[in-house]
Amino acid sequence: MRFLITLAAMALPLPALAEGARLTLDCAIERVCDTQNTCTPSYGSLRVTIAPVSTDAAGAGDYTVTAEDGSATVTPSPMPARAPARTGPWVWLEAGEVLVTLALTSETTALRIRQPVATGVAPGIDMMTCEVTA
Repeated sequence: MRFLITLAAMALPLPALAEGARLTLDCAIERVCDTQNTCTPSYGSLRVTIAPVSTDAAGAGDYTVTAEDGSATVTPSPMPARAPARTGPWVWLEAGEVLVTLALTSETTALRIRQPVATGVAPGIDMMTCEVTA
């Protein structure tokens, strides 16, 4: 019986095996900081869903990230991301304008670093408290 279960699992495509490693974070943005080290309180929210696409045993590799800020009127599309481990940090390009890095800093906190690659986009760091919801 164990042999049949193992054989069935081996027949699954790789993304199906990785599906259980999906991570959803519901975050409250506590502070937003700019490049002048000025931080202001924030009352925004962010939901981030991170799904592995092609990773090694340590979790290094390709992911998709969907980030919803609660104010979006359209459903955001998954964006390709990379990470050196299953715990991140995850890096992706948002709308071709902002390089985003999401780093978990504890079991309940995270940083989102926004670095513009296009002019007219403000850089910043969002300090967040997050709850893993899925």
